[in-house]
Amino acid sequence: MNTNEVYRFILNNPYGSIFITDSKGTIAFVNLGAEKLLGKKKNELIGTNVQKLLQEGFYDKSTVLECISKKQLVVGQLKAVHGKRFMAVSIPIIDKEGKILATITNSLDNAIVSDYMTALTKEQQKSRKYRETIQYLFDMDQISNQFIAESPCMKPIMMTAQRVAGTDCNVLILGESGTGKDVLSNYIHHHSLRAKEPFIPINCATIPADLLESELFGYEKGAFTGANDKGKMGILEMANHGTLFLDEVGEMPLPLQAKFLRILETGEVQRLGSTVIKKIDFRLIAATNRNLLEMVRNGTFRDDLYYRLNVVPVTLPPLRERPEDIKALANMFLARFNTKYNEKKKLSSVAVQYLQQYDWPGNIRELQNVIERYVITDMDISSLVQIKSENANDLADITKDTLFEFRDLKEYMREIEKSYIERAVAACDGKVSEAAKKLHVHRTLIYKKLEPSKK
Repeated sequence: MNTNEVYRFILNNPYGSIFITDSKGTIAFVNLGAEKLLGKKKNELIGTNVQKLLQEGFYDKSTVLECISKKQLVVGQLKAVHGKRFMAVSIPIIDKEGKILATITNSLDNAIVSDYMTALTKEQQKSRKYRETIQYLFDMDQISNQFIAESPCMKPIMMTAQRVAGTDCNVLILGESGTGKDVLSNYIHHHSLRAKEPFIPINCATIPADLLESELFGYEKGAFTGANDKGKMGILEMANHGTLFLDEVGEMPLPLQAKFLRILETGEVQRLGSTVIKKIDFRLIAATNRNLLEMVRNGTFRDDLYYRLNVVPVTLPPLRERPEDIKALANMFLARFNTKYNEKKKLSSVAVQYLQQYDWPGNIRELQNVIERYVITDMDISSLVQIKSENANDLADITKDTLFEFRDLKEYMREIEKSYIERAVAACDGKVSEAAKKLHVHRTLIYKKLEPSKK
């Protein structure tokens, strides 16, 4: 197809109306789309002035005449005599002296415009939802990235994190499950030179081994059975220019470790089923609760990959070894869940001491769960954490209420009972018989209980 044929095809497009007039509004050209939209043949339109069509009621108004009058682009909704509505955009062609030479009008059937507007509205709504989601995740991210480090054992870790954040070196975070390895990795990213780029986390333990490779590398259409028919971008490409956080890296299958090592060495990634190699650049932070060095000795983790990851190792202590952080962490979670559940719960000093005496086998994640349960239930902290008996004795001594006033229990119970009966009688407008019936007792008992106590 030569250039002239391409132009001819564009001009005669049956779905896009092109309508050209001279400076006076006389029609000089219409394409097939215009014929279809206006319901008139070309020979009926060419040479006719738009003013005449308007006077004959062919359509209710003319963007062409308004365009000529104002010498500017005009957009309008028009209705033709046959009832069809369409949107017209008239553009003036003006010479250097400011005189109009011609006008070009593009029109679309309102049905097409309506479909377009519906699609646009959906995209705008989707975009708004994305923005709202991103803002929510950002707000939650700001909360979750509060790195609590008040205990002595956390001070040097905090200093190391601040120091490595300004570099691009690989970091390996070690520690028990629930110690906050993901929070530390987030902290490093948000204080790094890549802070404005994406932070992409992937948990190697939660993705089946046979799917982990396609998640990391991505794949092309038809790369394997069950693949998305449009292909998929991999995690490595998503992390380009940003930070990749490989959580539970010790769970990565051995064959995949070799492929991942090559990515680190070459900075190149190739989607499954593709022949295209892409250059990528990301900062790597890995984490695990396993002993990688022991895995290297056992042959279940590549030694070359281990040394690639282990440039700066950081070991997070379990929560039981950092009691000074428990109060700050608990209050942070309390503020979050009070907001989430519209509550106003507080932690007493006794509750904090219970938290600090507990062993926390589930570490920070368990503390978070305990605080959430505390906020949404009527249970108190002492019933949510079961501290060891020896610690319980210590806690009983520490938390003893020295201001407690001891009283005779029987006398105290009589006062409570009398107060309750008085309220019951008052609720029955002073009718003792009615109150007795509701309390399921004889009225003489009520008279007796209401007698002044004899001292």
